[in-house]
Amino acid sequence: MGQFNLREKQIEINRIDYWDVRILDLQILFFGDEVHLYIEDYDLDKHNLEECWKITFNGCSKLNYETDARERRNFKVKDFTKNQLYTCQDISLDYYDEIFTKCTIVLEGLVLLNFICKTIDIEKVSISKQEFFWSNNF
Repeated sequence: MGQFNLREKQIEINRIDYWDVRILDLQILFFGDEVHLYIEDYDLDKHNLEECWKITFNGCSKLNYETDARERRNFKVKDFTKNQLYTCQDISLDYYDEIFTKCTIVLEGLVLLNFICKTIDIEKVSISKQEFFWSNNF
């Protein structure tokens, strides 16, 4: 992704206004080739209960992440309810080389993701058509 497209993509991500908004799911798929980040759609103190943002990072490489597992002790993320989900603190894109973009995602609770990817797609998707891990947790 060229520098010009990188700047445009960062602006597009920032328009989501994701700061301190719940992350509905983070999925690392296909042996790390794709990373899907689902962000709650939140605007003017109102939650969109029907749609959410999906950011897909394609052609990923050098995937590295840290979690808060030591601080959580015996509590497992898979047991989280929707009200316990992490919130997003930062999503930043930086130039890596002519083909790849360096991505950093910071979630509250000491979750940090660093990876490089080829392309980034952003779309709104229907929440009811997703299978989030927490959907059946009460």
